[in-house]
Amino acid sequence: MTKINPNLPLIDDVYAKRVFDALTYMEVELDADPLIYGPKRLNGKIAQARTHLSRCSQFHQQVSQDLHMLSRAHRQAKLDFDIQMQEMFANDPDVRSAKHIRDREAIATMKLRDERDTITQLESSILDLKSVMLVVKAKSEDIKDIQGRLKDQLNLCKEETNLGARWGSQPGPGASRGPDLSAAPRVDTHALEQMNDLVGDVEGETSISDLERFVAMETTHHPREPEPVEPMAVGVEDAFVSVPDVVDMSFLDDEADVGASVPAGSTVTDDDEDDSVEDPEPHPDR
Repeated sequence: MTKINPNLPLIDDVYAKRVFDALTYMEVELDADPLIYGPKRLNGKIAQARTHLSRCSQFHQQVSQDLHMLSRAHRQAKLDFDIQMQEMFANDPDVRSAKHIRDREAIATMKLRDERDTITQLESSILDLKSVMLVVKAKSEDIKDIQGRLKDQLNLCKEETNLGARWGSQPGPGASRGPDLSAAPRVDTHALEQMNDLVGDVEGETSISDLERFVAMETTHHPREPEPVEPMAVGVEDAFVSVPDVVDMSFLDDEADVGASVPAGSTVTDDDEDDSVEDPEPHPDR
């Protein structure tokens, strides 16, 4: 009894549908006037056609490999079937008992039903692969024709540019456009200029002088309220401020000596004070 090799590819409706669906989406639409869309769009279509053609080549190679393996298995199964058929004609008593050759073939075929089913299944798979191969070849020819059309469009665009035309920059059909800013709210340009002056000179960082200027501006426009001061606690020694030793307090002693030299009940005038300052020695008339 002959069985199909499990290493052989399984050719069924799912296999064929997967290839057909992939070929269906391999479409490249040509523009009526590619010059107005710019060279990038035309170059993108050329690259798209090349991608589809490469994909078709991959399908062609895979189908060819599967077809080769199944054809080889079919030849081997058919050879085994013929050998077993001849052996039954020579050695099987049921087959030899039949009088006519047609009857012998029918009896031998019934006994080799599994082998015959294997051959039939392989033949069906080979026919399916041949059908898929025809579709892949047709798609490849179609994409090659599109490549030729794109080449012709490129040559026509070159001739038009030589005559003075220019490439355009319009978005292609169905391309997403930018947002409509006609109904956008008005932007305060003065505020934007102040922000650019503040952080425009430094990329990603702000200097200390800019921050100080910003804080001063905010304080001018929005002054802060004075914080309430809590009353000082009585008896706290830390609240008294001591006079540093470096301060010269000798002028207090000089004032005390001047006050002691003036008699009680008399006043010191400005003239006396000036004389004491200019000539500190006692006058001889006194």
